[in-house]
Amino acid sequence: MFRKLFFLVLTLSGTALWAQNAISGYVHREDTEAWGSKVYLSEIKMKDLPDYRHTRLVASTTVGKDGYFSFERKLIADKDAVYRLHMDRIKEVLGQVPSNDRLLILSRKDSVQFRKGKRLFGPYDTTNKADTEWQSLRKYEAALRNREMQYGDSTAMAYAARLNGYTKDSLRILMVKLIGIHELENKKLLDEDIAKNPDHYVALLEELKASDLDPAQYLFLEKKLAYLTTEVVARKYRTSRILNVVLVVAMGGLVFLLLMGRKQNLANGVDLSRQEQKVQRLILAGKSNKEIANELFISISTVKTHITNIYGKLNVANRGELFKKAKN
Repeated sequence: MFRKLFFLVLTLSGTALWAQNAISGYVHREDTEAWGSKVYLSEIKMKDLPDYRHTRLVASTTVGKDGYFSFERKLIADKDAVYRLHMDRIKEVLGQVPSNDRLLILSRKDSVQFRKGKRLFGPYDTTNKADTEWQSLRKYEAALRNREMQYGDSTAMAYAARLNGYTKDSLRILMVKLIGIHELENKKLLDEDIAKNPDHYVALLEELKASDLDPAQYLFLEKKLAYLTTEVVARKYRTSRILNVVLVVAMGGLVFLLLMGRKQNLANGVDLSRQEQKVQRLILAGKSNKEIANELFISISTVKTHITNIYGKLNVANRGELFKKAKN
C-alpha cells in the first residue's frame, strides 16, 4: 500500500513539474570542459531572421550533471514566437564544429522535450505545429543551399514554389510563411517573386491582416506591395488601353468589311436563296426556262417564280439587265 502511494505521489509530482515547464530535456556534452554550465533562452524578432544577430535574452538555466535543463512556462509568450536555445562554447573541440544553438517556435500553451542524442541539442518533441512546419522548411532550405553549392543552381524558383504551396488556412502556417517571406527578402528574391505572382501576395497580405499576427511583422510586405502592385496596375492599365485601341480599330475594320461584303454579295447574288442562285447560274449559262426546269427537276412555273424573285432582289427587269449586272 505504501509503495503504491509512493509511486502515485512521484507520478503526480512529475506531472506537476512537466506542467510548469515549457522547455525541458537534455543536452549532450561529450566534453563538459568545452561548454559552459548554462543554457540560454532568447527571443528573436521575425524581421531579424535568418541571421538573428539581434536577440532578447529571456532567461538562463543551469545544466545538471546528467545534462538536464528546463525553462518554466511563464517565461514564454502567449502567442507563437521564435526562440533560440544556446550554450557558450568555452574551447574548440579538435576536428569538430558543433552547433551550439537550436531555433524553435513556441507559445505558452505548448511544450518541448529534448531527447538525448549525439549533438548538443538533439532531437525533440513539440506540440507546436508551426514549429514542425518551420523545421521542415529549414531542412528544405538546407537541401537547396547544398544543391546551389554543388551545382550552382538558383534557389529562387524552387524556394518560392515551396513557400507558395504552404497551407493558407492556419494562423501558425501563416507565421511560417511570413518567416519564409522574410528569408526571401534577405536573399534578394522577394521582388522577383512578387512581380511573377502579384495576385498571390495581395491575397496573402489580406490573410495576414485578418489574422492576429502583429502588423509590425508584415509591414515591410505591405509597403513593398503598395509600390510593386501600383506598378503592376499601371502596366495593366497601359496594356488595357492599347488593347482597347486595337479592339476599336479591329471592330471598325470588321464593320467596313461586312458592309463591303454585303454590297459585293448583293451584286453577286449571294443574298439569293440556294435554289435562286442555281437558277441564276443557269440563266447566266444561257439556259432556257424549260432547260432549267429539266436540270433542277422542277416545274416551269416554279422556274418563273424563282426568276421573278431574282429580278426583284437584284433590281433588274430582264435577262439582259441580269447579264449586264453580272458582268459589271
